[in-house]
Amino acid sequence: MKLPNGYGSVTKMSGARRNPWRVRKFDRYEMDDAGHLKQIFINVGYFRTKSEAMAALAAYNATGKAEQEDVKGLTLGEVYQKWSLRKYEQISDSQRGIYKSAWNITPEKIATKAMARISFEELQGVIDTCGKTKRMAAMWKALMGQLWEYAVRLDIITPDRDKTSYLDTSMARNVKERPHQRITPEEVEKLWGMEGKERDIALLLIYSGCRPSEVLNLTGDDVDLAGRSFRIRKAKTEAGVRTVPIAKKTLPIWERYWKPGKIFDITAVQLSASFPLSGHTGYDCRHTCISMMAEAGIDERIIQKIVGHKGQTITRAIYTHVELAPMLEAIDKI
Repeated sequence: MKLPNGYGSVTKMSGARRNPWRVRKFDRYEMDDAGHLKQIFINVGYFRTKSEAMAALAAYNATGKAEQEDVKGLTLGEVYQKWSLRKYEQISDSQRGIYKSAWNITPEKIATKAMARISFEELQGVIDTCGKTKRMAAMWKALMGQLWEYAVRLDIITPDRDKTSYLDTSMARNVKERPHQRITPEEVEKLWGMEGKERDIALLLIYSGCRPSEVLNLTGDDVDLAGRSFRIRKAKTEAGVRTVPIAKKTLPIWERYWKPGKIFDITAVQLSASFPLSGHTGYDCRHTCISMMAEAGIDERIIQKIVGHKGQTITRAIYTHVELAPMLEAIDKI
């Protein structure tokens, strides 16, 4: 049934939620910095059933007051959903990506627990055992700080119960101190059976030997699908500026994502935070590719050319040019 103009709206939110039906009503227009008019809505509340939501909207239209929602038992995940609905309208896509990456660290047992019952020790335990970098741990701490502040405003907790500022990130590992870990053949096979953007990018990294930032910063102009190669135009070293072959088995992935302009809308930090294989990050893919090529008996000089190593042996000095054809042949062996 279509509601009358100006009456308000009742919509069902996606995902598993305790109260999935959202009720809101148009309030006013505001002009943003670009001079565009933006609609501002009043969130009347969230309800378990559509009939409850319709009744609440009718009551709001009759009295001008929203029914008081019982928030004491809201889980951390439900508070995050409420907070993000408002917050994500106010920030850029890149900022939203950072918050979403930080949220992905949250264990399910914490996300599904009533927020008022989560202890400081449980939050500290997430940081100490998440296996993420100090930077990612600090991002998660900052997100928790915002959620607990929001919970105070909702009267879920009192200000004195917000202990997030005391969370210690010193136990989070330093990625520079962590040796790269080989992704095993069994894990690579498991990856092929998965779905999702992070899985696709992981496979592109494994079968190219590139650093995450090298692939994630590519534009459509850098990728030659017909020639099965792409060009790294900026790098820290001269050897890093190179042409990289596209493995035949990953060509369908490249074809699916290719577009003019920047191809991928995810950062290396976000990729590592949501990497599809537990215990690994995007930085392990390069080490894996080199290991796979070495095991396939590929000439060291070709490996160096593909991955952009300066080269540590004398062979590099006497063999400085490798055509694309042998590199394509090499990358297709793994």
